[in-house]
Amino acid sequence: MKIFDSIGRMRIPKQKFDEQESKKEPKIIRECYCPNGHILMNENTKFNKHNAITILLKRKKEKGLLFLSPICGDKNRVTMDINIISQEIINFHCPECNIELGSYAPCHCGGNLKILFCTPELEYNHFLGICNREGCSNAVVKKGEELYSCLDIN
Repeated sequence: MKIFDSIGRMRIPKQKFDEQESKKEPKIIRECYCPNGHILMNENTKFNKHNAITILLKRKKEKGLLFLSPICGDKNRVTMDINIISQEIINFHCPECNIELGSYAPCHCGGNLKILFCTPELEYNHFLGICNREGCSNAVVKKGEELYSCLDIN
């Protein structure tokens, strides 16, 4: 391709990567499991036609459910039977077996990134980490050797 057209104007190629970025599909978490292998995806609760991630929340004598959007970067959520207080650190449990979800690492806010496994084999190299402090939007996905912030991969 010539640099200049027939009347002397510079030709600039179209930027195909810009078109691809605008059409980029969001990352969807399609599978989540507790440490005992129970499925944490809820077919009865949907966010944009995708099954919600369901977590049992416990506080002293109170408990309730948290339904999270499985779309990375989407911070929509719904709680049932429990009101969450701003900045509160909440215990995450499996809604089926009540086991407390483990921690991957401390979060910058003082909470902990709780592990939700993304494969039935419960691999520590493929999981979703969600902060358990109300108001903190930190969430990460580990896939193999890569660790992604959910805010960066939407």
